[in-house]
Amino acid sequence: MPLSNTLWPAQKENKLFWSFLALHISLWTLLPSLLNANLPLDVIEALAWGREWEWGFPKHPPMSAWLAEIAGMVSGGADWGLYLLSQVCIGVAFWAMWQLSKDFLKPLPALVAILLLESIAYHNLTSPEFNVNVSLLAFWALTILTFWRALDRQSIPYWMACGLFAAMGFLSKYLIVFLLIPLLFFLLLHRESRGVFRNPGIYLGLGVFVLVIAPHLVWIWQNEFITITYGLRRAGSSAGAVAPLSDHLVHPLKFLASQLVLLLPTMLLLWALGSIKVKPSARHLDRQTRFLLFAFLGPFACYLLLSSVTGMQIRSMWGTPLFILSGLFLVRFLALPTASWRFNRFGIAWGVVALLFLSLYASAYLFSPAIKERGKRTHFPGKELAAQVTQQWHAAFNRPLEFVIGDEWLGGNVGWYSSDRPSVFLNADTKQAPWASNEKIRQSGGVILWQAPAGSITPDERLNLYRERFGNLQLQSPFILDWNTPTPIKKLHIGWALVPPLGAR
Repeated sequence: MPLSNTLWPAQKENKLFWSFLALHISLWTLLPSLLNANLPLDVIEALAWGREWEWGFPKHPPMSAWLAEIAGMVSGGADWGLYLLSQVCIGVAFWAMWQLSKDFLKPLPALVAILLLESIAYHNLTSPEFNVNVSLLAFWALTILTFWRALDRQSIPYWMACGLFAAMGFLSKYLIVFLLIPLLFFLLLHRESRGVFRNPGIYLGLGVFVLVIAPHLVWIWQNEFITITYGLRRAGSSAGAVAPLSDHLVHPLKFLASQLVLLLPTMLLLWALGSIKVKPSARHLDRQTRFLLFAFLGPFACYLLLSSVTGMQIRSMWGTPLFILSGLFLVRFLALPTASWRFNRFGIAWGVVALLFLSLYASAYLFSPAIKERGKRTHFPGKELAAQVTQQWHAAFNRPLEFVIGDEWLGGNVGWYSSDRPSVFLNADTKQAPWASNEKIRQSGGVILWQAPAGSITPDERLNLYRERFGNLQLQSPFILDWNTPTPIKKLHIGWALVPPLGAR
């Protein structure tokens, strides 16, 4: 049977790509929107930050928080807007790879390269929790696309676009430097590409990059490099600390293993396609092939080198952007079959894998409370908590709630779900929330929230600490709330107190 009668008839690949993209975005927006009673932790935290429009936040650069706030505004405060935001980022990354794949491959192999991306868990199963990694993924892919086209077409506009997208990636997460370093080495080591240094395009792109990130660099300096020290702590590193010798081997190997496991569904699809042989032409390292080697394998090498040299622990989720080139890389090197039944079998296997990821996500929400006897973040009664806090604040003081004091979870939930959208004074720490202060709380009042029981500190001790800072407090009876779980589990007890506004005492 000729190839034109396969699963994807000739000349229809572009329509099929857009159909696939619409299906992916729709399903992965609708599923969490319909299932989840509450936004995940990273999204709640981003919204607590994004409301303030700062040039940086205690843990991360500002881009993901800004995007979350914009999505919340566009959706009118509905959770679906944040789930859609994640899938738009995934969709942008897929589109960028589709454009790049068409530069490297014929339409049918290019489509197969993009369909393979659906088999990576980072692109579906973990994607509903919008965070810095998902934001970075979109700009990582756009940087690769515009870099290649700037180089290939000797285009100044593409160089400037590359600088812009690289800067937006940097404002999402600093890990984009592990893409930029291999791309720079590609230019330096590839003889045909060194000519870019004699033209203005790359320098204009660099100028755009520096100009866009400059305000954040100033913010980092003014805030004592808080985001960098946070990242080092997350990696189990600290200034002056020497990692045990075993960490220099174990940590990179653990990270590599965690990433290779994610390729198992991709290997299943390649087996179904019958594309397991390296095509002879792939052994010729032309400019396109070398570019893919640097852009795809280079960031992996940077991660592993960093972990090997420092002993740092590279967290598995930091690998989120690493696989966006995997489909193009594999199809570029592997021989595709010509028999139509292979493509039909691939289509069936692809549908099974896509359905499996959807089922895993739904099952985790529906069944994990019964197994673990505790709720997930997405089962949390954030809307109910925010409604009760807001109602009782209004009843007591008849004015909008301006501040909520608590951690990123309890405070963040009230900050997002309350109709007043109060600012979150994160852990009552001005370094974590420079937009708030003791004086502002004394002036405007606020609500203090904590998980009850309070652990090592009693409610009285906690309140005495807050009284020293905010003045008079009114301790309230704890909120007792039900989790939004399919099976009943132990109720939540949340302690809280009111800080009366100035003049209401």
